[in-house]
Amino acid sequence: MGTKSFVNDYVEKLAKSLSIQKINYDKLTTYEEKENIFEIAKKTQTYLRTSDVKDSGSVAVNLVTKFGTRDGYARLFRLLCIASGLPENRILVGGDNNGHYWNYIRFSGYWYNVNIDYPYRVYSTYSSAVSKKPFFLGNAAFKQRLSEEQGINVNPSNYIVWFKNYGYPDEFRGQQTYDKLDYYLNSQVGERLK
Repeated sequence: MGTKSFVNDYVEKLAKSLSIQKINYDKLTTYEEKENIFEIAKKTQTYLRTSDVKDSGSVAVNLVTKFGTRDGYARLFRLLCIASGLPENRILVGGDNNGHYWNYIRFSGYWYNVNIDYPYRVYSTYSSAVSKKPFFLGNAAFKQRLSEEQGINVNPSNYIVWFKNYGYPDEFRGQQTYDKLDYYLNSQVGERLK
């Protein structure tokens, strides 16, 4: 519990220092929600620098060192979104179980794929990204982008949800740490955007 408490307190402070305000997502349109989450992703990407140092997937390590791996980025982004008021059950850490990580975010009953490794310098606002290089993607478009831009060949039927939200080694102490996304969504609200 100590690591979770430390991380949650630190994330709250970090959100304030990054000017991420607490808002009521129920009062926003879907477009406004996406705009706000895009800004949080941009701030997360700016805050962390990429590293492959041991434990760089741990949010506690990310917060203290400002270095992280892709799983660290996805976890910190999730926690900052929650700190902004997005309900926990609307954002997940996902991946393909081969070292690639991203997030799933639910809008209007559909789950979108989000990779915060994105060219924010070219598309600095959500409105500039919407038509030219969408940030929130369905399965087919996300698979194509990963293949074209990162050379990653993924099969959406193999997408997983990580239960490790903080990334420290004994977070689950021998319990299941992930599930296939399709199995997981059978017990959740919403479906994947094709």
